[in-house]
Amino acid sequence: PDGGGGGGGGGGAPETAGKGAERPRGFDRTSCGPDVISFSSVMDCYAQAGAATQAEQWFERMVQAGIAPDTVCYNTVIKAYARGSDLDGAERWLRRARQEGVRVEAFGYNAVIAAGAKAGEPR
Repeated sequence: PDGGGGGGGGGGAPETAGKGAERPRGFDRTSCGPDVISFSSVMDCYAQAGAATQAEQWFERMVQAGIAPDTVCYNTVIKAYARGSDLDGAERWLRRARQEGVRVEAFGYNAVIAAGAKAGEPR
């Protein structure tokens, strides 16, 4: 049978008919999977809402997926804790980044300072 796509004679639709369009050569599932940018984007959505626990969970998922976090990822989790006025959490992530040899940008330090000011206990 010709798969119901082309009216006989073997000139019908390819075997992938009904399963989506064929991918261009060189484009497969591994070339378009999650990466550090997609994970940091999800983390940033949570950080914007001050949902630090969820941002941290996505950070850990990224690490478990074998994707190395970058400076942006650490700064994003720091920002999430700062937005939630959790000074201890922001400081913990600042220390973690430094311990792991990640260069924290001024933004990360400023977020910790802001969290301290919100909490009424600048350190």
